[in-house]
Amino acid sequence: MPGPVESALVDGIHERGCIHLALIDPEKFSDNLPQIVTDLEDHGTSAIMIGGSTLKSSTQLDRTVRTIRDSCSLPTILFPNGPVGISRFAHAIFFMSLLNSSSTRYLIESQMIGASVVRRFNLEPIPLGYMVVGQSETAVSAVGKAKHIPFSKVDLATDYALAAQYL
Repeated sequence: MPGPVESALVDGIHERGCIHLALIDPEKFSDNLPQIVTDLEDHGTSAIMIGGSTLKSSTQLDRTVRTIRDSCSLPTILFPNGPVGISRFAHAIFFMSLLNSSSTRYLIESQMIGASVVRRFNLEPIPLGYMVVGQSETAVSAVGKAKHIPFSKVDLATDYALAAQYL
């Protein structure tokens, strides 16, 4: 059953047709972060995602989440690269599987390790099937060992999405 953050996102999509989520990388923390998130809220952003592909410091993550929560009323949703990407100070977490990863670490192992932490921190888990699409090498595709899905292979991407929905 969806929690309050997921419900608010879905309701926003139904009411407006789409929503905007901003992604803040904690490793690129800036002293003007409070102003940035205030501006995002003023311009209609629905939630703030926090995470990065190469995050190594949970201390920096906690600092970023707390700064955002102190600066605006938007929900904070973790977009983790693994268990280090979990903060007790967020509202929710995208509990995701990198569907086209060749590594079981990004398919289920990190999720298994992080599940008890998510429960202990009382974070709202929002299920998310994540795919890397396109041929460009990105931090996510490199770190996550993603098998590229070409833009022309719509059926393949659809099959991954359906598999995630059915799990």
